[in-house]
Amino acid sequence: MLNYMKALLKVIKEITKPSYLFCRLKIQEARWYVQYYMARIEKLYPQKLTKLELNLNEKIVVLVPHADDEWIGPYSVIRQRPSKLSIVYFNLFGNNYSDNNVRIRNSEIIASSKYWGFKLIDNHNYDVESLCEVLKDVRYCFLPSPYDWHEEHRNVFKTFVEAHDRLSCEQKNSIEIYYYCVSVPHPKSLSLFYIPLTKRDVDEKWRQFSKIYSSQAFMPAVRYKLQMRLVPSEVGYAAQTFVKANADMLSRDYDLVTTSNEIQEFANLKNHINNIVGNRRMIEHLKNEIKNESHR
Repeated sequence: MLNYMKALLKVIKEITKPSYLFCRLKIQEARWYVQYYMARIEKLYPQKLTKLELNLNEKIVVLVPHADDEWIGPYSVIRQRPSKLSIVYFNLFGNNYSDNNVRIRNSEIIASSKYWGFKLIDNHNYDVESLCEVLKDVRYCFLPSPYDWHEEHRNVFKTFVEAHDRLSCEQKNSIEIYYYCVSVPHPKSLSLFYIPLTKRDVDEKWRQFSKIYSSQAFMPAVRYKLQMRLVPSEVGYAAQTFVKANADMLSRDYDLVTTSNEIQEFANLKNHINNIVGNRRMIEHLKNEIKNESHR
């Protein structure tokens, strides 16, 4: 009788599991909507943005640590289908370097390149010299923000700075450099540029993402959508924001993610990425700490 009851409970658990997971997801989504409105009330988003206008016939390079960063991060750039777009892919896989995961993720970014029509350039082991070659005739370069919890994102940023330092003055002056963000928004206190997105654009982004990146279909699309909607009303429905960087900023941020005592605080951002209000408060707090430290 006891074994029968255990078996029955197991069957009931399996039957009700999808409903339980669905309800749990909806509760989490409800929390995100509450956090979104709280962020609006507290004005935890930039109050002034400058529209980013790109010459789509110029060479554009995007540096991506992981397969799917090009889609989640600078999507608004890629969806315009620039004629000379290259993605420099650093072949990084977080905590999962199993053969199967590497094969799947690499096949997905190849599918992404075919869908968008961009040139895919591999960069292994943070290769500074090969990146220098890519950067020599680039007009715009988009790279992951150093203000991020993920060490691999920060390492790609450092690789870019080291490559940029080797370029001639003429080559440096010809490149416009922008930080894009993935799961951690830019500090609102920075000077930010934006590319607007309509509701249709945002919905299409995630609809196609789940088809191309099927292994990542679990990604919290609602949270990302709400983050993109935290922009001034005059911008429109949503936007992706970018930080324009110059040589001085690159140097300061390189020192920050290489030697600063704040590195552990960057890592702690991971504990806040699932909270729209929490991660915005945290990144602004961290930016203020950095600012105060630099003035001591």
